[in-house]
Amino acid sequence: MKHLSEQQPVTSRKYFYRVENTVTPVADNPIVCVKPVTERIHGFARLFISQCFSKGYADRLQVFSTDFIDHDFVDACVGLTRARVEGQA
Repeated sequence: MKHLSEQQPVTSRKYFYRVENTVTPVADNPIVCVKPVTERIHGFARLFISQCFSKGYADRLQVFSTDFIDHDFVDACVGLTRARVEGQA
């Protein structure tokens, strides 16, 4: 959320902000100290979308790559798109 909040709104930038490329240190393996977070954030897609709206970052949010998409996220995106079309989001 911190890095997303620092991005320009979608309408004023020509690149994608990709959440799933983030890596975090993992102390459980001394050789491999970094682990992609993609699989760990799949279950939080709806929370992520709602936080973007509640914090006022929704204008910075774009479609994620297929690494991030699962059935629940697709449903959430459909709901979000419908709400935007109806002027409720």
